[in-house]
Amino acid sequence: MRAITVEAESVGPARSLYNALIAFHPELSGSEHEGYRVSVELGTSESRILDVLSAIEEYVTEANSGPASIDVGGRRYTMFAVLPEPPE
Repeated sequence: MRAITVEAESVGPARSLYNALIAFHPELSGSEHEGYRVSVELGTSESRILDVLSAIEEYVTEANSGPASIDVGGRRYTMFAVLPEPPE
């Protein structure tokens, strides 16, 4: 089954991301030596994929701790925070 996996350098950000994705039943794995990973099974629903990506984007933007390194089915992506819109 396909999964989205987000890498985290330390346990603190990994747990924060885990909590941000709790509605999607994430799994947290890894160690201090190899880094941490938070994974969410995607299933076949496109809406679930979009919901998970939106939750990750919201976390990355709110955490303001740099981009997220994401693996989806063996392909690697980088997600950046959404920049606030400039005032008009």
